[in-house]
Amino acid sequence: MKGAQYLYAVKDKQVKLLMSGDIVDFIISKGNLYLLTDEFADYFSEPSHTTYEGNLYTVPLKDANDDWSRLKHLGTPGYFYGYQVKLSRYEKDVLMVWQYFDAPIWEIKEGGIITRGVDLRTRTPEKTLGYYKVPLDGSSHEKIRDLTKEEYPELEE
Repeated sequence: MKGAQYLYAVKDKQVKLLMSGDIVDFIISKGNLYLLTDEFADYFSEPSHTTYEGNLYTVPLKDANDDWSRLKHLGTPGYFYGYQVKLSRYEKDVLMVWQYFDAPIWEIKEGGIITRGVDLRTRTPEKTLGYYKVPLDGSSHEKIRDLTKEEYPELEE
């Protein structure tokens, strides 16, 4: 569903718009809809990234038709999940992030979402690149491992 702008539900020949926006992928599991969005459009720079909340959401499927107020972020605030990114510095202090538009890397396993992530709020995001387990209840994630050199292009200075 890469690049989609609308998510619809079809039931009994009725079509209902569930959500519009920068939806790049979704998973339905155990009565919940999990959404991965692309909320920073290829690059991000300081200081605006310090207020970034994240791009991974959930809503109970029963509410997806009517009550999007129950849509909530998952994981640790400031993390961009799901994609391979390239980090670089512009004029020394400005963080720039480019997203590679490959298929998102995320899956639901026992008790959580396993995905790549990077913290866009920190001044040293390269230290946070890794695989994370994000609990399905919305609490903070747990780092599983760092990315290998093959999984991540070097930071450009």
